[in-house]
Amino acid sequence: MFHSADEKAVTANLPLRCRRRCHDSSPGLCRRPDPHSGHATQYSSSAHLGDRVGGHRRGTATFGGVSMTRTGWAGRGRAAVPFVAPTVRRVIVAETAAVATGLALLAAQVRPGWVLLAAAAVALVPFVAVRRRPVVDWVRAIWRFLADRAPDVGVTTEHTDTSDGPVGVHWQRNTVTCTIEIAAPEHATTVLGRASAETQHALPVDALASCLRQHDIEVCSIDVVALGFRTSAGSVATEVYEGLIGPLPAVAVRTVWVAVTLDLRANARAIEVRGGGRAGGARTAVVATTRVLRALHAHGLSSRLLTGSELRSAVLHLCRGVGTDDLTQTWSTAPMPGASSTVFGIDCSAITAEDIATLWATPSLGTTMSFHLQPTRDTGTVRVGGSCRFAARTPITKPRVRALTSMSGSQHDGILAQLPLAVPVPKSLSPSRILDVSTVNELMLPVSGCGQLLGSDAHGHGVAVRLFGPGLTRVRVVGELYLAQQLLFRAIATGARVLVRTDRPHAWRALLDAIGAPDRLLVDGTTSRSRPSYDVILIDFADGSEPPAQQGLSGVTVISLSEHVPRTGRTDQELSMPRSEPDLTIVQPHASGDRIRVRSGPLDVELTLVTIPQETEFIGRPRSLRPAVRA
Repeated sequence: MFHSADEKAVTANLPLRCRRRCHDSSPGLCRRPDPHSGHATQYSSSAHLGDRVGGHRRGTATFGGVSMTRTGWAGRGRAAVPFVAPTVRRVIVAETAAVATGLALLAAQVRPGWVLLAAAAVALVPFVAVRRRPVVDWVRAIWRFLADRAPDVGVTTEHTDTSDGPVGVHWQRNTVTCTIEIAAPEHATTVLGRASAETQHALPVDALASCLRQHDIEVCSIDVVALGFRTSAGSVATEVYEGLIGPLPAVAVRTVWVAVTLDLRANARAIEVRGGGRAGGARTAVVATTRVLRALHAHGLSSRLLTGSELRSAVLHLCRGVGTDDLTQTWSTAPMPGASSTVFGIDCSAITAEDIATLWATPSLGTTMSFHLQPTRDTGTVRVGGSCRFAARTPITKPRVRALTSMSGSQHDGILAQLPLAVPVPKSLSPSRILDVSTVNELMLPVSGCGQLLGSDAHGHGVAVRLFGPGLTRVRVVGELYLAQQLLFRAIATGARVLVRTDRPHAWRALLDAIGAPDRLLVDGTTSRSRPSYDVILIDFADGSEPPAQQGLSGVTVISLSEHVPRTGRTDQELSMPRSEPDLTIVQPHASGDRIRVRSGPLDVELTLVTIPQETEFIGRPRSLRPAVRA
């Protein structure tokens, strides 16, 4: 990164790990030669921990000309409570157990004083919590674990009686479920903090809650399931990028499903109106789910109903390729291919938006978070239960979020509860709470991944943008080769498979050798060979030309690189063809420096590039291998 001596420093809430790595690599300062000035540009790597105020922990440092600070919670949530709130069921259980104990002891001719003491102790047991879980629930979990009991998952069928194509319908004994997948919003950025990830789009829980009560259909529940990945394994870039983002909740790829479930008995009349039987039940479920889809669309979120095969594929994806009948468990984890899965319950009355960001920031091979919404008598409230699951090489320890509850002994049930199938797991699996809809809305549940970290904004926060994936067909990068290689290096770390078509393959040789994985990065000197296995194609030719819009490949993001704005002069034939603007444009003024401008639809933001020494070791130094052309 470059900066001049009089450049104003900005703060960036980037991870302390980045600053420490810089500090470890050299005593005091890290230096990088500036190829344009011939002088060394330096950035301080010192990190100073400030006073801890109000449970916060703050650090500051200068990084590549950027003064970075980060603020994070040292502890969150309320203290663990050893007792649980009384409910009608718990009171009945307590009274029954106390009376039975008293009668048994009296029959054994025990003194009345001891009988009363024993009965009182037994009566308290249903209200005692261990690790935020009632003792009675622990007893039930132990019994189910020893008996190896698991709920019936049900069966998924294809409903074809719709004008929009087939729809997947999942059947339980008394329920039917259809599932929606939310598409990643266009023109979105994510501002990252130590325990925050702010974006333009969040899940409208109030809209979902309103769909629980439809004029002719009663919705039993709506499940929101999100599966996210911070990075993608299988590349040397992964570990480097993990070091760059550190504790930031930078979830590069996130898929969100919304499952709508109906009780067949409660909707007998609506089903009968729509033909009755399984066909009528399927039609009723599709109608209810379509209304949810329209509610999401009204809030600017594009989504679609999954087919039966897509729903089965989503379930396999959530289970890391293991069929639901083949899932196994130990007391505290569930073994999966190449990973160990650990599920925790969420006390939604104690969870905060910062807690959710902290959970997403937990390093893992994949994180799943789900919330179960049910209607209540009051239209302004909703019953909410939740859980989160981490897949890691070794069993993960409980994150420092007090709202989490243990699911030891119930790992199998916990995984099934997170599937977008509304599997009927025991109600005691995770605590459910009645909350105001506005309170749940304040959790700001994300609807997509943030993409990759690009830099920091004027306020010093890290900013991430999706560079590839669904909805991104054309991306324009105007800047030096170093910028393009940094973008691709991070894209590879987050899962991209990149094909570079260039007339200067020698300039890409160092990065190609460093990655050392042809399935993740390949350099091709031609313009016409088809490479269907790659989802990102970068065009790097001297004339700065861009591929015609009609030559785009389905599911492939085409990135054009030039050191100047592409030529505007076009032939008569080209003028007759429509020319669409790129979905995303990244401009580095004069193809040098540490400033970039990111444009996507109505968004226009100026950022400062950030990096760490480990990344520079792979990419090299900023350089310009073509004659400099000013933008």
